[in-house]
Parts: sequence; C-alpha cells; structure tokens
Amino acid sequence: MKTKQISDYAAAVDTIKNLYHEMLDTSFSDSAYRSKLAAELFRLQREDGSWSAIDDVHAPADIRVGFVFFPTYYATAALLFRMNRDGLPAEKEMTCLKKGLQIAMQRNLAGSGFTATREQLEALTIYKDAGLYRWMRAYGERFPAFSGMIEGLIAGFRDALSTGRTFSDWDEDFKEEFQKEVSDYEEEMNPEVWYAAYGSNLCLERFMKYIDKCADKTPPKASDTYKFPFNIFFAGRSRTWNGGGTAFLDDSREGFAFGRIYKISRGQLDDIQQMEGANYTRRLLLGEKDDLPIYTFTTENPHLTRNTPSAEYLAVIEKGLAETYPWLSALSLQVYLYSRSILDDNDRKILSCLRSSEHGLSLQELTDRTSCNITTVRASVKKLRMLCLIRQDGRSIRAGSRASDREAVFYTQKDMRELIDILLVI
Repeated sequence: MKTKQISDYAAAVDTIKNLYHEMLDTSFSDSAYRSKLAAELFRLQREDGSWSAIDDVHAPADIRVGFVFFPTYYATAALLFRMNRDGLPAEKEMTCLKKGLQIAMQRNLAGSGFTATREQLEALTIYKDAGLYRWMRAYGERFPAFSGMIEGLIAGFRDALSTGRTFSDWDEDFKEEFQKEVSDYEEEMNPEVWYAAYGSNLCLERFMKYIDKCADKTPPKASDTYKFPFNIFFAGRSRTWNGGGTAFLDDSREGFAFGRIYKISRGQLDDIQQMEGANYTRRLLLGEKDDLPIYTFTTENPHLTRNTPSAEYLAVIEKGLAETYPWLSALSLQVYLYSRSILDDNDRKILSCLRSSEHGLSLQELTDRTSCNITTVRASVKKLRMLCLIRQDGRSIRAGSRASDREAVFYTQKDMRELIDILLVI
C-alpha cells in the first residue's frame, strides 16, 4: 500500500473522528447542531453500513481494523450520543444506524494481532465516552444484538478475572483493565443513583427546574440529608446570579458542609451535569446509600478565582437548607453560609468599625479609622452591600452621593446585626 494512499485513508478516518469529538462537545441544548453533524455522518456512510476509509474488503486485518472498523466505531458512537441527548432519530436514520452497528459487531470490537485486546478496550472506551451504558439502558431493547455483544464482552472480562486468565498471548496482563471495565459496567447499568447537592440545588424548587429540562422528567423518588466531609467555597462569575460566585466543593482536605441527596436516574444525573456547565465537570463518587452510589459535581480547577456570592444566591441556598434541616435555626444556617470563607480580614475590619459606631460612617471615615486605603474600603463595602450586610444611608443617597463616593455613608443592616456579631468573633 502506497504512502499517499495511507495518508488519504488516515485523513478520512480523522474526518469521522473529528465529527465524533464535535458531537460530544456540543452543549446540552444544541440539538440543531447535533442534527447537522449527524447528517454529515450519514452522508459519509457507505452502502454496506460502514464508514470505511478503504475500498478493498480483502485488505489485511490490521488495515481493516484501523481504516474500516475504527471509523465505524467513532461514527456509530457519535450517533448513540445524539440519541442520548435528543431521543430516537427518524426511521431512515435508525435504519442506517442499525446497519452501522452490524458492521461494528463483526470483530467483537477486537483489534488485530498482538494489539487485539488493547484495541478492543480502546474501541469500548470510544462508546463509553459517548454514553454507551446510558444508551443501553434507554434503547438497548431496540438494538439487542449490539447490546448483547457489549454484555458478552463484559461477561468475558468477568470470566477472565474469575479464572485468572487475564494475560494475552503475548504475556500482557489486562487484569486492571478488565476489573475497571466490569466495575464501570456494573456501576453504570444500575439505573438509580443519589445526587448530592450543596448549593442552590438544595432547594427542591430550584432543583426541579433542572429535572424539568432532563430527557427523563420524573421527580426525585426520595431525598434525605447528607453531610459532606469537605468544605464549600464560592468562586467564578455566574450570569444567573448577578455575576456573583457559586458554590463548589473542596475535596482536597477534610471539612464539613450541609447537603441534600436526591434519588434520581443515572440519565438525569448526566443531564444535570451538562446543564451545570463548564465549571462543574468533575464528578465525585462520595460513597453509597442503600446500595446506590452517591455523586456530586465540582470544579476541576482548584485555582478557580474566588468570588463573593450574591445575596439572592445565598437566599436560595438558605431556603434549601431550611427545607432539608428544619430543626436548625435561621441564624445558625446564616452563620454556616457566611462563614464559608466569604469575608476576608479587610471586610471584617469594615464590619467591626461600622458595628461599633453609633451612627453611619462615610467611606472616608472608614478609610481613616481602619487604616485601609480608599480602594480597599470601596471593594469591601461593595462586597458587604452585595451580601446585604450593610446599606447606604438614605440621606447620603438623597444628597446625590454615589456608593463609591468618599462622602457616601453606610451602616449595618439592622436585621443582620446578630449574624454580624457572630461572624466577627468566629
């Protein structure tokens, strides 16, 4: 086979592979673009149902694995992913997909020669990354041959582990890989999970807004309290919450956070993670309850810029905490939330100064009394106003003073003073 031919074949495979990755990278709601990608995949499908890059069906096995079967794996996996997001396709597209899956089954996903098992695991990963087990739970009965092949693979891995036959003919041990595949299958095929919330989804009303956008709109079958062994922190900038930070879980060290768990389907869990957006891409397995796994989401970026949450966001969390822990006082819940590293030393200085003053103080007076520069005072006052711990005096507003003017006068919110007193001593 000539070098140019191989180069052309590789480029054809890369085209299918790129369409696969584009499909998996689509946003949760972008069904129109997924339809466009699917149309392009169907355009590239051959009459035999494959996405082969070569015409010679008698080519050596290793050539066919790379240039016939792997592009077919990528293409059909992309279409499975689309089904997970958007439901059953049109009848014509369904027929084309079935033909493609029939080609994909021909080698049991196995590769060729000494790489046969390694390539089989690689092919399985292509499908798993596209949501294979979710697809099997939802549509497996419509594609029994393909689903049966996957179940047969897992059964083979399980049998190899039980008999100790995890070595290939070339003496490569696949014990760890087989254990992972069996574990992933058993975990994913369990249709129910617990989702653990620590932010705004503590509030059932808020959480149901996510459920109502899932493919499966079934309400949670149960909920319960859950106490995280980690702290939460607030970071990022959320357009939903007026540019304020949102809650994340810090699992790098021990701590404590109030939570709530909901029993939902695994498909709903996948949809919710997609809806949570780019900052919640890390899925944590926290343990089990009633033999079902408990999952939550947090950031993969430990250096995500810390940011003050808005009072509106904190109010939703507080409402959820009150629903989940009705025996706790409103004050204790506020102390819990506002003590989560929201206030820094300068904020405390400003609060302490305002709290100890008989009357309101201007920005200039706060600058003089705290020995902080005016820029620092303005930043702290802006944060404390956002948290509704302080407010600007109405007389300074009527006098035309903007909140950032040196003459603007502030004082602590009357109904927050008990909370402020506690925050200043802990």
